[in-house]
Amino acid sequence: MAKLPNINEWANSAAKEGIETIKNILSDQYNLTIEKVAELAKAEADGLIIKLAMTDRAKIFIPVYKENKVFETHIEHRNIQIKKGKLSYAVCVSDSMGMIMYFADDDIGKTVFLTLTEAKQALKDMEGTK
Repeated sequence: MAKLPNINEWANSAAKEGIETIKNILSDQYNLTIEKVAELAKAEADGLIIKLAMTDRAKIFIPVYKENKVFETHIEHRNIQIKKGKLSYAVCVSDSMGMIMYFADDDIGKTVFLTLTEAKQALKDMEGTK
């Protein structure tokens, strides 16, 4: 009868192989080390990481209810500010007037949208409340 492998040895071997695979993915695809991931995880746990809803050059969509259309633009530059625990953006958008907009993080999905579909739906929803 064949001898079964030691379950602890097998589990340790599988774990080491899995860790190496994770290290390779982090390194190759994200240029990260396990140590950097641990540092980022600690920073997030300590409340030091802010996840931004958009990047510079990202498209944004703003429903213009009076004209029943969606204004599509992209962010030229953004300044991020935290006041009283609330994240807000001062955003320069590209249009012929060089407009600067201010909106809070929680405005995204209400008055400022990251997809055309969401902005059009907001227009439709507003039509239903008139």
